[in-house]
Amino acid sequence: RSNTKYFNPYILNRIISELISDHSLCKGIQRDENHISFLLIKEINKYLNNRYFLYENGTNFLFNVSSYKLSGTAEANHGDICFLITQKLDGNIIFQGVGFLEAKILSYPNESFDSLALKPKKGEAEIQIARLLKKTPYLQLLFYHPEKEIFYPYNYPYFRWLNHDYPYFPWLNHGVISAKKWLYTFPLVNDINILYERNPPISLSEQIFRYIRGFDLDCMALEQLKEIQPSGIVMIDVNSSDQKSHSQKIKNMELDKSEIQIIDEEKLIDEEKLKKLGYEKISLTE
Repeated sequence: RSNTKYFNPYILNRIISELISDHSLCKGIQRDENHISFLLIKEINKYLNNRYFLYENGTNFLFNVSSYKLSGTAEANHGDICFLITQKLDGNIIFQGVGFLEAKILSYPNESFDSLALKPKKGEAEIQIARLLKKTPYLQLLFYHPEKEIFYPYNYPYFRWLNHDYPYFPWLNHGVISAKKWLYTFPLVNDINILYERNPPISLSEQIFRYIRGFDLDCMALEQLKEIQPSGIVMIDVNSSDQKSHSQKIKNMELDKSEIQIIDEEKLIDEEKLKKLGYEKISLTE
């Protein structure tokens, strides 16, 4: 057990924050959220793959992770990230959910997210986020601010929940908030200071932690995923060491009281179906 690799949200936070900071210092790379998102997908894949998560009831979960991008599409064309979470349990019970993140980067030195539109473009009836929420009700906004670190006390309960003495990491250069909460908080703002004051963020590591536990996931069929076409997908298969007891939690809807989608094996979104949609596996060595 001493050699077992366990999921540590603090370490993943550090990896994410360092990558965002390093990107802001790179010469010759265009400053945009899409390139950062593409690099993050690879690093998250590297860290989570073949790593264990110890659930509160003593059940071990093993993560099998792979990542994909649209074939022939440069990572600079889209900024959205999709987490595809699948759990296979005993009795052929499978549930699958999709978590979407729309990435925006802070305009420097304006201290506002200029790509977060507050008004519809000419000829359009609604702003981008309102349009996306119709298809993905649990959409989250992922903000990058490489030159501005925010004092960030909100993630401590997540670390404490794990019952481990992880170091506290209060300064972060990114944050995640609910797109729905932002949209219905009037007047709409994209100034980072006002935005975070109204909508306290969590870190990307904590958002992934929520996805793994079944929160903030949309139920989605293959046809809907094809319509939305996220540029990057992180596919996480979660395998339980105690399928019977955990399966009972699913049947009783006790898994964090999340809304889950129990599906048949043939309807499962897997690697082969992603390839048919035009996705190719991302090489982690390039």
